[in-house]
Amino acid sequence: MANLSSARASAPVAVMLFASAVSALAGSFEHELAKQDPRTRALWVCERLGLERMKKDRALAKPDRVFLDVPAGSAKLVGGRLSGKGQVRDDRGWTEFTYSCTVSADHLKARTITYGLGPLTPWSKGHTKM
Repeated sequence: MANLSSARASAPVAVMLFASAVSALAGSFEHELAKQDPRTRALWVCERLGLERMKKDRALAKPDRVFLDVPAGSAKLVGGRLSGKGQVRDDRGWTEFTYSCTVSADHLKARTITYGLGPLTPWSKGHTKM
């Protein structure tokens, strides 16, 4: 019984350590974000929001990566709106899309994102998921 009770006693400690690690990761993202220029900040926060929303989109198969600046340098930031073309990676391949994302005045928070999915390039066409 001693082992079981000590395992139970250490469970809250493990949860606290995990929560601290998650908080540190979130803090490091915010710290790095603050160092970037406004366009890069907008790209980063819009990519995060875009992936969050696309994970709920039934037209996609388990998306796990979003790029908003495809080809590089094509995303346009005008005031508080970032727009352009991007790609999302899912279990089937890469899907192109167009998007428009609104951000806060300091470009540290994405407010909204809308997107329209385009053609899919399946993995069988010479692309592989890494």
